[in-house]
Amino acid sequence: MEKLQKKSGLSQRQLKVGELLRHALSHIVMHSKPKDPDLLEVNVTIMEVRVTPDLKLATVYVMPFVYKNSPELLIDALNRAAPYYRRQISAEVKLRFIPVLRFVLDQSLEYAKHIDMLLKKSLTKQSTHKDPDENDPKIF
Repeated sequence: MEKLQKKSGLSQRQLKVGELLRHALSHIVMHSKPKDPDLLEVNVTIMEVRVTPDLKLATVYVMPFVYKNSPELLIDALNRAAPYYRRQISAEVKLRFIPVLRFVLDQSLEYAKHIDMLLKKSLTKQSTHKDPDENDPKIF
């Protein structure tokens, strides 16, 4: 267990609670109707939930499907509704303490696209700088 904790930075307990919260939040966000008008017609995906070692704070990474306003406004609305979602989680999940929720925009897909673009650029540069005789098999 010590190796796993050093490698990933998260304990088994943190991973389990994070996954439990992610499932509960996905269900709650899909089926509940918060009073905030900014959240009425919102489709978001809960990408990941990371919990602090003391299980008191949970960072929820979300990705909006379609949202008419900016993603920052969505994150603000979700953070305003965080106490509501926390109460809903307490009804679904049996934990000694329900963590305080903090919503942030998940940047992993944009980061992956950026890395993919850099790799493609690198490959095209390598293919244009190759020596023309390099592809020909040499006979000795």
